[in-house]
Amino acid sequence: MNAAGAEGAWIAAVLEGLGATARGPDVLVGIGDDAAVLHMPAGQHLVATVDMLVEGQHFTLGERGLSPEDVGWKALAVNLSDIAAMGAQPRWALCSLGLPPGLDADFGRRLALGMAELAARWGVRIVGGNVARVPERLVVDVTLLGSVERPLVRSGARAGDLLLVTGRLGAAAAGLAILRQAGRQGSPELLAAQCRPVPRVAEGCALSGAAQWIHAACDISDGLVWDLARLGALSGAAGATLWEECLPIPAGVRVAATSLEADPVRWALYGGEDYELLLAVPPEGESHLQGCLAAAGLAPATRVGVLDAGPGIRLARHPGAEGRPLPVRGWDPLAPGPVVQDCGE
Repeated sequence: MNAAGAEGAWIAAVLEGLGATARGPDVLVGIGDDAAVLHMPAGQHLVATVDMLVEGQHFTLGERGLSPEDVGWKALAVNLSDIAAMGAQPRWALCSLGLPPGLDADFGRRLALGMAELAARWGVRIVGGNVARVPERLVVDVTLLGSVERPLVRSGARAGDLLLVTGRLGAAAAGLAILRQAGRQGSPELLAAQCRPVPRVAEGCALSGAAQWIHAACDISDGLVWDLARLGALSGAAGATLWEECLPIPAGVRVAATSLEADPVRWALYGGEDYELLLAVPPEGESHLQGCLAAAGLAPATRVGVLDAGPGIRLARHPGAEGRPLPVRGWDPLAPGPVVQDCGE
């Protein structure tokens, strides 16, 4: 009996792209049944996150946008970053696709290839999903499940905590600016930061070993200032000072900013999509945090500021210098453009 139809052709193409990432010893029942059945590690808590990418809002396709493989990679990456911010180990993903007219099953195979490439890095299994027709634009919705013994959360930061970030800031914004202006004819490193970001999963897992020293953590997806403001609001922290000279802005970002007549500091503060981790740590806990990163063979986090009595978020040239107020702005998925609010509010 053959009841495959168009849906069956898409699912077969996606399964071909996913390859071995659709199977694993912890997947008791996977794609093809009504639901997945998964084996949860003993003594662990389940961590769940979901994120949606919409064509025209989060990405464009084509020479000055993403390839199908990039879309698959990035749809999983944004979820991996959330799991990393919790100090958790990612394990299983489900992906639903809203398909506009004109996309064939090979597009789905290529999207799945990109997702599988990133999933394989962290042992993530793709265990289910759904497909449906939509009128105009591609929609990719991913749910990611992980496990953790002691999660990191956003809500425990206190005045006096140091602010640290993993990795570098501003590269994704630089990559987006290059992509829009010159397509793929630009810095491969910066284009990769935009099209195929690598979330800090290894760092998140390592930092779970210093959970007692980390008062709050989140990923930097919507811009350093915006995500810092949300972390502070959830923690009840009144304000913060960031140090411009300490922001980890790569040389390539500064070169690109000069070429494009842009401000690299603005990219670092507001650009978003860096998918680094922002950490609020008491001064006596910094050495423990850095020790966990070093023990895992990872680069140290960078001290970029401090939480204080406020009000608002300020930018100072260096530690000890007087700061100037920063507008709190960032990505709001339900707004027509960046949201700006007075940091004194």
